[in-house]
Amino acid sequence: MLASCTSGEYEESKTKKGWVKSNKTQTTKSGIKYQVLLRKKNSNKLSSGLNVTYHQVIRNHKDSILSTTYPYGPKKQIPFEGPYFLGYYKEMFQMLSEGDSVHFTVPCNLLISKKNPQLPSFLNKNETIRYIIKVLKIESRDAIKKELEKNKQAQLEIEDKIIADYLAKNTSISPQKTPEGFYYSIDQKGAGKKPQGGDTVSVHYVGMLLDGTVFSSIQKGETFEFPLGQKPPAVIPGWEKALTLMNKGSKGTFIFPSHLAYGNKGSQDGVPPNAVVVFNVELVDVK
Repeated sequence: MLASCTSGEYEESKTKKGWVKSNKTQTTKSGIKYQVLLRKKNSNKLSSGLNVTYHQVIRNHKDSILSTTYPYGPKKQIPFEGPYFLGYYKEMFQMLSEGDSVHFTVPCNLLISKKNPQLPSFLNKNETIRYIIKVLKIESRDAIKKELEKNKQAQLEIEDKIIADYLAKNTSISPQKTPEGFYYSIDQKGAGKKPQGGDTVSVHYVGMLLDGTVFSSIQKGETFEFPLGQKPPAVIPGWEKALTLMNKGSKGTFIFPSHLAYGNKGSQDGVPPNAVVVFNVELVDVK
């Protein structure tokens, strides 16, 4: 770990065109010493209302690593506001710009506050603690939102193509596409009530990946019962709308893109991130 962290901390140690570095050590009003290892000219400075993505290594006065982000990925899109940035931590970050690599030496007594009146047992108030911070990105919340929407649209287009290819190979079903973006086919129409928000439904179902792998199933002998319209929802988003398209006694096939299923995280049942899923559902009862 020591070797990987050391190379990560100083990966930008050489001066490049448009970048500057300094061997000069400066001191803030509260006593924090800092040295700019590398700084990009005319880069975006961190301020209130912006979010920051960064790597961070924390070492004690003996140069032992106490914490590092490098093996696990950076801290992403943290808003520059409390409770994330307070006291000495805010003082360090408010002088940073996008692309900065900066080495801070902080007196341990600055870590003591009303919220944290005592230091951890492995630190002494007469010692120092060091932070090596690499700022990867500084961006507005509007920019983050636009990027998320752009990524979401790109993912929707990818999944639409995946679903189209799936349907071309599985001609036994001819589903309709809803305005929400999922596909459905009522394979057996029931004569009972259609559920709506506030009703409790009981179902049999089989949930599958597009390759036919079953990740969840409740069939005859037991039912899955849940309320519709509950906040937060008791089920994946697609089910909330899908069940309102069925009468009691109906059987249907539903194909959900990932944003209406398990999203970009997947599920513990074995659904991968950004997976399109298929559900065969029987609406057993509506109460």
